Amino acid sequence: MGLLSALITVFKQGLPVADVARTTWVGAKSMFGAILILFFAWTIGNVIGDMATGKFLSTLIQATCHHNCCRFCCS
Repeated sequence: MGLLSALITVFKQGLPVADVARTTWVGAKSMFGAILILFFAWTIGNVIGDMATGKFLSTLIQATCHHNCCRFCCS
């Protein structure tokens, strides 16, 4: 929806289509790395949830924590 409204605004200004296409491609290439990072973060988030990694880590910390080591641990 945002891309469509941006393109309508750009074409109303009478800019050449070749310039708009080239600029759009350069912008898309520059955003590809960020999009890839977000995609993999979303994917690994699902994997961590499916594997119950948080529960595993909490039981691991509780098992290795000595009761008098600090206030934050084993409360």
